[in-house]
Amino acid sequence: MLRLGSNAIVFACMLGCVQSSSTEAKPDQDQTRTKPKDEQVEAIVRSVVAERLRLKPQSLDMKAPLSDELDVLDIVMTLEERFMVEIPDRIIEKHSGAKLGEPTCKLSPSQLVAIVEESREH
Repeated sequence: MLRLGSNAIVFACMLGCVQSSSTEAKPDQDQTRTKPKDEQVEAIVRSVVAERLRLKPQSLDMKAPLSDELDVLDIVMTLEERFMVEIPDRIIEKHSGAKLGEPTCKLSPSQLVAIVEESREH
């Protein structure tokens, strides 16, 4: 029979607590991947818009409206996939004043950030 001192038992308990708490942290890490934090939303939107427009992300003007309604439509669909969220038409209409796909639907990248954040709340 193996005899352990009290220090060895305390150490084993501490080790078990550390291991169990590290395994509990994994769902949070998975959740971060599926639902990025708000500070990451702008970077992802900037990247998606810049890729679609064939620009460098750092050169993108976040306040300038996108001129092509097909670009806007494609970007919105890409953002829905990237954030795993459905962006309701009513949120797009609220921010742009027009329906998605119409020539008058002009959205800036900063408006797209707000749209994604609002859609994630629902």
